[in-house]
Amino acid sequence: MSTKIRMCECTVVIPVAVQEKMSQPQDSVTFSFFNPTDLLVRLIALGPLGSRDENLALFPQEGPMLHDFCNGARMQRVHDTMPTGAAALTAVLFFDEINRDQKGFATGDGAIVVGGFFKQRVRESTYAKASLGTFPNVAFPKVLRLSTFVYVMFIVKFIITIICVIHHDDHHDDRHDTS
Repeated sequence: MSTKIRMCECTVVIPVAVQEKMSQPQDSVTFSFFNPTDLLVRLIALGPLGSRDENLALFPQEGPMLHDFCNGARMQRVHDTMPTGAAALTAVLFFDEINRDQKGFATGDGAIVVGGFFKQRVRESTYAKASLGTFPNVAFPKVLRLSTFVYVMFIVKFIITIICVIHHDDHHDDRHDTS
């Protein structure tokens, strides 16, 4: 049996320079999303891929090529900082267009988390992925092109804010309140 997946919410203030270029200016955007740690634990503990050892890449593996996330010195360095026997819950976050209705007329950009602890050959499976949520629409004129720098800085700030919200949520969880 599993518990309800926790929702997180973060609000990102939109810089004035970006607001000036918007067709419908907004001071901020709020993004509600599922806690990615909860989603990853569910993928490995409750999904069909996690039940088979041959699908998992939880620990560093030696090899002549950097074929997968578990290969190479980076994964070894991560594990060297962890308690003996602990495994890193690696993941890949990517953005994709998601259709919201059956006919595909309304679409939005969504975030998908993929279990990096699954071997490469099974990560293409739907069972290795979970949707974090759909980003709120931010309206820009179709002819406007934001500079790559402005766009990347906004996305980086957005991701850092999400990480801070998750970190705060994990350390201030009501379920651990002893009062």
